Amino acid sequence: MTAGWIFASLVVPWAAGAGLVYHASDRYRSWLLTAGAGWLAGQMMVSLLLGAALFLTGSSQARYLLVGLAVLGGVLWWRIVVNTLRRREQARRLSDGDGTDKPRSPSLHPACGVLLAVIAASLTLKLGTLMVSHALSPIRSDDAISIWLFKAKVVAGLDTLIVDEADPYYLGGSNPRYPLAVPLMAAWTPLVTGHWDEQQATWPWLGFYVSLILLVAGGLRRWLTPSTGWVVAYIVASLPLMVVHAYRPGYADLPMAALLAATVLYLLTWRTTHLFRHLALAALFAVGAACTKREAPLIVGAAVFVILMASWRNLVALETRLRVALLGLMVVSVILVSAVVNVADVSDSVRSFTYNAEVWSSLGRHLLAWSSFGFLFYGLAVAGLLVLCHPMAVGHRWPALLLLLSLFALDACAFLFTPQARFALNDQTPSRLFLQSIPAVILALAIPFGAMLENGSHPPRR
Repeated sequence: MTAGWIFASLVVPWAAGAGLVYHASDRYRSWLLTAGAGWLAGQMMVSLLLGAALFLTGSSQARYLLVGLAVLGGVLWWRIVVNTLRRREQARRLSDGDGTDKPRSPSLHPACGVLLAVIAASLTLKLGTLMVSHALSPIRSDDAISIWLFKAKVVAGLDTLIVDEADPYYLGGSNPRYPLAVPLMAAWTPLVTGHWDEQQATWPWLGFYVSLILLVAGGLRRWLTPSTGWVVAYIVASLPLMVVHAYRPGYADLPMAALLAATVLYLLTWRTTHLFRHLALAALFAVGAACTKREAPLIVGAAVFVILMASWRNLVALETRLRVALLGLMVVSVILVSAVVNVADVSDSVRSFTYNAEVWSSLGRHLLAWSSFGFLFYGLAVAGLLVLCHPMAVGHRWPALLLLLSLFALDACAFLFTPQARFALNDQTPSRLFLQSIPAVILALAIPFGAMLENGSHPPRR
């Protein structure tokens, strides 16, 4: 019975989120992207609904929420199935009426087929190993337990959220300034099953890892061939610290990385399609990413700002009513994030401005470590220079380059100019900070870099 509740707690929100993403997409729909973005949307709904229930009723009402999500998912997918069957019937009638055959998709080159088979086998082996390791390995005994999972355990154990500041379990205990969004996602399955279990609480991290792979592979198909998109997805899936966070979960960095990548993807999609619904999806995932960590609003805000500035012509071309809608979307997003995230620690760090020259040597040593993406930084530097110089990359050059420079500069400045400099000396914190941004940067760079490699043979789908 417990296994059934675990399965339902993971699949039902995923199905509901995928249904919402599918209906908010344009005519060009990728099932891979729907599945990847659907997981993220489902986890956001779980966090939002649990938080609202805990604050308003004093109890999670988890199984009632699960039933509600199941009804929502059922309605959405019923509409998807009906509409799909209707479109196929219309296409069949048109094909029968004019005597022409339906155009066939271009056949896959044998070399690409072999490459995709190798990637599929490698990812299957990787995911299988991660699932076994996830089920058997203990959680890392540090911040993952003492902060993030501690909050989840308190919420799941008490089935309530303490709002009395004098109580030791105020806002889930531990550090009350840490946002509740990720701990609520972790508490969801234990609340549904009725008892706390760390393995149950950390299954969502494996879901975030899988969703990030699907998001990259499916999202890039608008601009790149399937084989190129899967190569990029495989690079993201094979990042050393990415695998570590899926294998020994608990931190908020992997959820934030996936949600930030989704934000960037839908902003770049909007640049191609000019559809406001993609801006709305980008805003949805931006709010989710900003609610994961204390520093997240600054990082997400920088990413959104540089892409919108690089898309100035798109903004100018918007109709007046859409500009007003975009402004309203931004105001609502800021209000929601301000209500959820306590940025007092970040504000204190920014006010304590001081230059820490010794950080340069620490960051330099850090970049050379394999586990800290050392090989990737050099690859990103070469890719950035090629994108800057190659004429085929002009379409999406500046969003990618500005995102690369702004996010990495922001991460470095956090150590160079604030009291956070002390964390630059350990083995984890700088890598975790870069992990939050790297998938989004790789995704943005892949579009112009892929266009260079494919020589414009795969025009963007609108």
